[in-house]
Amino acid sequence: MKCPNCNHDNRDTARYCSNCGMQIIIKPVPSPLLSVGTTLQGRYTIKQVVQQGGMGNIYLASDQRFSRRDCAIKEMIDDFTNPNQRADAVRRFQQEADLLANLNHPNILDVYDRFTEGHRHYLVTPFITGRNLLEHLAELGGAASENTVVEWAITICDVLEYLHAQNPPIIYRDLKPENLMLTATGRLSVIDFGIARHFVAGQPGTMIGTPGYAAPEQYQGMAEPRSDLYALGTTMHHLLTGIDPRKKAPFLFEPVRKAQPALSAGIERIVDQLVQMRIDQRYQTASDVKQDLMLLSSGRTLFNVEWAQSVTTTPSVNLFQIDHQFLNPYLAMDTDALCRFLLDFHSAAIIDSSTAKPQVHLVLVLDVSGSMNTPEKYPILVEATEVLIDALDEDDTLSIILFSQGWDLVVSRQRAAICKFEKNSILSDINQSNVKFGQATILAPAIQVALSEIKAFQRQLSTSVVNRLYILTDGQIHDAEECKQLSNLLQQSGAEVNSYGFGKDFALESIKAMMEGCHGGRVKPIINTQDAVMSFGHIADVSKKIIAMDAVLEVAFSKNVICGDAFRYRPGLYYFGNQVYDQNKVFRTSLGVLEAERNYSFCFEARLQPCQEGTEPIAVARLSYLFKGQRMEDMCLIQMVRSRDTHLIARENEEVKQIFAVLDGLRTLDPEQLLDVYRARLVLAVQERRDPAMIETLRKAIGYLETKGSLEGLSATEQRVLKADVRSTQVRW
Repeated sequence: MKCPNCNHDNRDTARYCSNCGMQIIIKPVPSPLLSVGTTLQGRYTIKQVVQQGGMGNIYLASDQRFSRRDCAIKEMIDDFTNPNQRADAVRRFQQEADLLANLNHPNILDVYDRFTEGHRHYLVTPFITGRNLLEHLAELGGAASENTVVEWAITICDVLEYLHAQNPPIIYRDLKPENLMLTATGRLSVIDFGIARHFVAGQPGTMIGTPGYAAPEQYQGMAEPRSDLYALGTTMHHLLTGIDPRKKAPFLFEPVRKAQPALSAGIERIVDQLVQMRIDQRYQTASDVKQDLMLLSSGRTLFNVEWAQSVTTTPSVNLFQIDHQFLNPYLAMDTDALCRFLLDFHSAAIIDSSTAKPQVHLVLVLDVSGSMNTPEKYPILVEATEVLIDALDEDDTLSIILFSQGWDLVVSRQRAAICKFEKNSILSDINQSNVKFGQATILAPAIQVALSEIKAFQRQLSTSVVNRLYILTDGQIHDAEECKQLSNLLQQSGAEVNSYGFGKDFALESIKAMMEGCHGGRVKPIINTQDAVMSFGHIADVSKKIIAMDAVLEVAFSKNVICGDAFRYRPGLYYFGNQVYDQNKVFRTSLGVLEAERNYSFCFEARLQPCQEGTEPIAVARLSYLFKGQRMEDMCLIQMVRSRDTHLIARENEEVKQIFAVLDGLRTLDPEQLLDVYRARLVLAVQERRDPAMIETLRKAIGYLETKGSLEGLSATEQRVLKADVRSTQVRW
């Protein structure tokens, strides 16, 4: 048998060409026709031949018993010479009749009758006026619109959901455009159940189905419900692109937007997941697919931005897992309820950060002015620097700049491996620096040197790099205005900027003004100077865990939602307020680098309109980032469950409740509210065994509020501690 594609000779029974892999389609010889006017069973009068085939034909007939209603008669002619083939064909024909007779679904044909006359077997069903989707595609010129395909696919999912819910489940096994009939009124029906069968786990069947549409496991006779989902994906791919899978090598499907760029990212994601070779990587149920399709359909009206419209209910996970928890998991249906939720994301799996981390450049800008010349400060600073060098990843790069009345570049873009080898020399250079213990604290020139180091490092490497700038200050800065003017340059550098503050009067406001808008942007007061050693070691450890960079978090809210306050809970408390949303109701914040084994948490408030639906999509979260030079993104749909059950509505998530109690303190000066806030923070601090100084200050503040009704009398240092994050003592702004 010659291949129609490459003309290669194949064996007579071949279904695929052994040379090019294309399917060999043998056109059947039409079987003998019944003449118009023929009456079967004394009841069905043939009016028209609808379709001819090698094993039988399909007729339009008139049922004389029921007001001459039109019906379709499917015929199978028993002219087999091989008894095994005859038995198999008769069994499949009767099986289709039995299956259909026991099904009741608006998009599956009913069975009116079945009978045998001579060597011909007949199945009688309603007659559908219309055409199958393959014929419809030809009329359209090759491809259908996304909206139309989504509507059809939702209907197909509804049918598959029904079939797979039978006991035992029914596997359709031959989903394709030819078996989907579109009526003149636009209604879709699934036809031809000739090879459908009941599913028994672990029981092999026959290698049957339509090549190009059938799932890989069907070729081994191991069809199961998820095989139908694969066929749904191949069918959708054909309908969306116009590319017939039977004319291409099997199991190779390009993303639909490569053929049709106007299609949405959401439909591409759904189809890609459906046509996965591995069963466990596909959607697991037709219900899951239908839910995502319905969301894709409704998302065009729910959200103002395209990327939010394309979200699916199945979270996309490349590198980070996004989760959310509501303070009230259930809200009342008929009220404009306040919704409060925690959005949390973390690395989805254990990742070898040594292979994933980008090139990291640490820049230390260290205050060595006269106020540091005490036994509990300067020696600790030198010890902390030594600890940092020892803890650095050998592939990291280090710069160290000292400042007081002048500046001194002690280490310039040196690889950590070399710094470790020359550690004693570096520490000696710090101790012998001629800027040490100057009478003034001039920071701006040192920051300009740091910016030069950052730019030089970026020019030096063509690959993606991460610059992390750490500033340690003690006391006040004498050129605060000049430092503030460097804010834009620091932002433009793209570096992550953080600061540590020694002393009771470190320049918090000056540092805040300079770092405003930078990645990182956190200040940590050194309450106990010995903490500097641990903190510098932590800086090195964090750099080892960086796995992504240039990260941005976006949360798009539904058009029906009134956006409220937004907060960052970790790392570092931060109050964004409610003026941070753009005109499309999108919250957006730049995160800089992301670390493995670290949780990032944001909290949001929103006012919801009265709703009658059980589940209401209210927002979509998208985390985008660079990983190994590739831009990636993870998305998560945030849905609120509405209810009329008062017991469900009364439920609260205690963990989220405690977090919001802490966050409430960022926007209030009311003593009673502050008292609740500090009590909640104290619970967290004790549970997590945090800094004893923090715990003691919280207890003292609670005592003041309980007895005096104010915080008057707390020292400046204690006031700073109260502004700090319970977990890291990082000051919030």
